[in-house]
Amino acid sequence: MKTNFLFWMTVLLFSAIGLSGCSDDDGISGNASETIVGIWQGSILEGYEIYMGEREDYSEANDSEYYTFNNDGTGVYDDVKWNDHYTFDWSISGNELIIDEGTTEEERYTIETLNDNTLVLSYSEKEEDYEYYAKSTYIKKAIQ
Repeated sequence: MKTNFLFWMTVLLFSAIGLSGCSDDDGISGNASETIVGIWQGSILEGYEIYMGEREDYSEANDSEYYTFNNDGTGVYDDVKWNDHYTFDWSISGNELIIDEGTTEEERYTIETLNDNTLVLSYSEKEEDYEYYAKSTYIKKAIQ
């Protein structure tokens, strides 16, 4: 009986340890709305596109792209390579980053990783003959 009790206590202990590290926001360190504030430079863009059953994978440097997230919920996007610039409002809900450029649709990204140095965002869409997935990695350059 004592051996059986020790066995089940050990199982319970390891179960509690294993489950305590699991959460939907494992990749987010600290308060996401505070951690994201700053200037982020693109590093790597990778993903795939499937059209009519044909898949094309890609992985490329993405260092011309910058996001600035201000602590008042506003931001600026700059791509120095393509001379693209716009302002936006942003918010975070759970592990989702929502960017509103003032158009009819908001952009919604999944936050895969967010800490003091690294931001990893993913985006996907799927239609009948089309599927797209992108994962962008950013490095924090400055705190706003």
